[in-house]
Amino acid sequence: MDLGYRRSGTVLYRSSLLETCCPPYAIRLDSTNFICSKSQKKVIKKVFNFLVPNIEERQKIRKSYPDNPTTIEELLLPIDNIEDLKIELSPSEYNEESFELYKSYQMSIHKDKEEDVKPDGFKRFLCNSPIEIESVPSLVTGGYGSFHQKYYYKGELIALSVLDILPESVSSVYFMYSPEYEKLSLGTFSALKEIQLTLQLQKQLPKLKYYYMGLYIHNCPKMKYKAEYHPSYLLDPSSLSWVSFSECEDKLDEAVKSKELYTPLISNSPQPLPHPFEWCAKHPGFVNIESIDKSHLYDLKIQMPTLDERKNRVLKVFPGEFIIKYFEEDNDFINHFKEAFAALGPELAYDIVLSC
Repeated sequence: MDLGYRRSGTVLYRSSLLETCCPPYAIRLDSTNFICSKSQKKVIKKVFNFLVPNIEERQKIRKSYPDNPTTIEELLLPIDNIEDLKIELSPSEYNEESFELYKSYQMSIHKDKEEDVKPDGFKRFLCNSPIEIESVPSLVTGGYGSFHQKYYYKGELIALSVLDILPESVSSVYFMYSPEYEKLSLGTFSALKEIQLTLQLQKQLPKLKYYYMGLYIHNCPKMKYKAEYHPSYLLDPSSLSWVSFSECEDKLDEAVKSKELYTPLISNSPQPLPHPFEWCAKHPGFVNIESIDKSHLYDLKIQMPTLDERKNRVLKVFPGEFIIKYFEEDNDFINHFKEAFAALGPELAYDIVLSC
C-alpha cells in the first residue's frame, strides 16, 4: 500500500499516471494526528440524532460524556453505546444478506441493471482476496486480513465496508449502504469509524497508524472529500515519498488549470517511469515494458515442451538466451516474457522458472 498499490478482488494494481487524463494519486491519512472537521462533526451529530430521536433522551445521554469532545474517540463515544446500532467485523465471505445490500446499492446509486449485478461478481470484487487471514488474538480485530465491517440498525444490515487490515495500515477497499439511509451521510460516518478502528489498532501496534482511502483525483468532484480528512498525504510516484496534501494542493490546482496530465508532487521530481532495474528488483511491477531489451531476458529460466530421445513429449527448462534467440522474430512470443519480467521485477523473474 505504501508503494501506491490498490486491491480489487484478488488483483493488486498500480495506476499509470503517465497514461491517464486524470492522474490518480494514492492517498492516506495519519490517524494519530487526525483532526475532525466541522462538517464531519455534523455528520456524527446527524447520525446520533437519527439514532436518538427524542430530544430529552439525547440531552440525558450527552451529560454522561465530556462536554467538549475533541478526539474522534470522544466524538463517537455516545454513538458507540447506542444499542440500536451494532457494528460487526467478519472475514470477507459471501452471504445473501451482504449481496442483497450490494445489489440494492449498485442499482440505486450507480444505476446498474439488475441482470448485471450477480453473486459471482460480488464474490470476485468484494469477497475474494489474496490476503490470507492471520490470527492475532490480542488485536481488537482478531488478526490481519480482508474483512467486512457491517453496520446493523435494529437488526437490519444498512451498510458494509470492505477493509484490508495489515500490519502497518487499514485500507478502505469499498463501501456500500442501503439507499433508504442515504441522507445520513454514511460514507463519511463509516470513514470516521474506520479511522477510529485504525487508532484502536495503533494503540496495540504503534506502526499501524495509516488509514488508506484509495485513490485521489484532484479534478474529480466525487473524490474531493478524501482530502478533507486531515492530515492527508499523497504519494509522489516518482520519488515514492508521501507529501502533505496542504503542501501540494496549489500545484495540483495549477495542473488542472493548465490541463497537465501528470504533476510531480515534489519539485524537480523525475518522471515516474521507467525506473532503473536496480530499484525495480526490490519493487516488482514498476518496470516499464518499453525499457526491456531482449538481452534482459537472457538470464531467465524458461520451461518448454520438447521431445526426448524416444520422441516422447516432455517439459524441459532452457536458458533464456537460447529460447529468446531461437524465437527472436516472434514478437508476440518475446512480449509474453517481457510482460512477465515487468510484472515480477528482475529479482523474482531471474529466481523462478517461467513456463509458456
